[in-house]
Amino acid sequence: METIVNFRPEIIHEDEIQIETIENVENVENNQSNNTRLALKKIGSKSFRTKVIEKYIRPNMIEDIENCFLWRKRWEKISTTSFCISEIIGVIQTALAFSAASFNLVLISYLAGVFGVLCIALNRFGSYSKNESSEKTSQLNEILVTIGIKDKIPDLMDGNLQDVKE
Repeated sequence: METIVNFRPEIIHEDEIQIETIENVENVENNQSNNTRLALKKIGSKSFRTKVIEKYIRPNMIEDIENCFLWRKRWEKISTTSFCISEIIGVIQTALAFSAASFNLVLISYLAGVFGVLCIALNRFGSYSKNESSEKTSQLNEILVTIGIKDKIPDLMDGNLQDVKE
């Protein structure tokens, strides 16, 4: 806070200087509180809210909606691909395990174990991707409800793609 002192050379006593300083500080504080009240009135005004909504909220909501649609579809594709590759690797792992027993080779047993671990990892990643797709669908539905759209987007990973209305 800035204090303004009207210093006159003829005033030498400290008491008089302090009195003038206190009066000036009070005047500055009163002006600042009036300015604060005016600023709050401007912030609470309809035109200010309209500007904030048009400049920040609407563009960000549109961007969020686009991102949710984009990533729910991406996570769905990632999940489907992971589960598919996991099944293929699981079949290969099983074939290697039986071959290792038949041919009595340690290398084939090792490869069967590696493929088994890879199968489990891809299966878990597929589950994670499925959950992410569902989460993006939930976020999208929350945004739509916020902007006043009552229809819900069905979950891609639910297996039931019929129109959902609650």
